[in-house]
Amino acid sequence: MLRELREFSFAQGGLRRSAFGKALRYLLNHWDGLTLFLVDSRIPLDNNAAERVLRGPVVGRKNFYGNRSKHGAQVAAILYSLIETAKLCGQDPAAYLLRAAKAAIRTPGAVTLPI
Repeated sequence: MLRELREFSFAQGGLRRSAFGKALRYLLNHWDGLTLFLVDSRIPLDNNAAERVLRGPVVGRKNFYGNRSKHGAQVAAILYSLIETAKLCGQDPAAYLLRAAKAAIRTPGAVTLPI
């Protein structure tokens, strides 16, 4: 079925400037990436997990506008990043932030990343 779709896409040469032609060009230009899940079953069919992770910071971005300073917005963005990274690594965000804060107090300038 995929082979037939690819052959059909190549056969539509006269439609190059139409919206459909542009969609086919996009499909063919990204064919290897779009079909990679067939080679490796660990690759998900969609990127819903990544979209869910980004949802919090994107929704929170509206709250950044309410910050009274640029520094406050930067701090909020850093905290969002740290919390979401801890979640992705399977760490409890509160425990991770506590460890990171203690490490920063012990060694100023040190970067502590979740394992």
